[in-house]
Amino acid sequence: MLKLMMVFLASTAFAFDFMYVEDLPVGGGSVDLVYLQYDDGSIAWMTWGGMYRGVWWNVEDFQPGASGFILEYAEWWLYPEIPGDTTECYLEIWTGDSAGPVLLLDRTLSMWPPGCVNYDPPISCGTDFWAVLNTELSAGGWPGILGDGTTPAVNHSFYSDDFLTWEPWVLGDYFIRCEGEFEMGLDGCTWGEIKAIF
Repeated sequence: MLKLMMVFLASTAFAFDFMYVEDLPVGGGSVDLVYLQYDDGSIAWMTWGGMYRGVWWNVEDFQPGASGFILEYAEWWLYPEIPGDTTECYLEIWTGDSAGPVLLLDRTLSMWPPGCVNYDPPISCGTDFWAVLNTELSAGGWPGILGDGTTPAVNHSFYSDDFLTWEPWVLGDYFIRCEGEFEMGLDGCTWGEIKAIF
């Protein structure tokens, strides 16, 4: 019976490019750095749809008035399916807004696990940037990535097969997270306060 159940699950998984997984709470985040995440913290899906899967980060969503973000650490919650042809992938950071990635800032070859990168020196990403899982080393989009099950009001998780057209992943948000520090510009009040000192 167990063998039959495993065959059924495997055949169901290959009929789609995503699979529902048990709802598992997760945590994380460093106390010293700002922790950015769009996912709701509960894993609901695993997907391997799209050769490229990424999250578009808009710093204004987390810190209004920020002039950028200094990225020190990023994590991609990967899931190795069977039969995956490789566990190697590229973890990439790009500039770009909601239309898609524009300029490559970093590409790191990773083998699952762990799916995380420490950036030394840190990367200045601007106010809009992308963290992308690039699975072009695989014939089938492996490894997969985990996602939550909350339909977002604004799409931040996208997938693409050609890196030109990015489709929103409407089932939820990918588990891609970033840690670092906000860059803050000087506004009028700050300049007034500085002048008052002198």
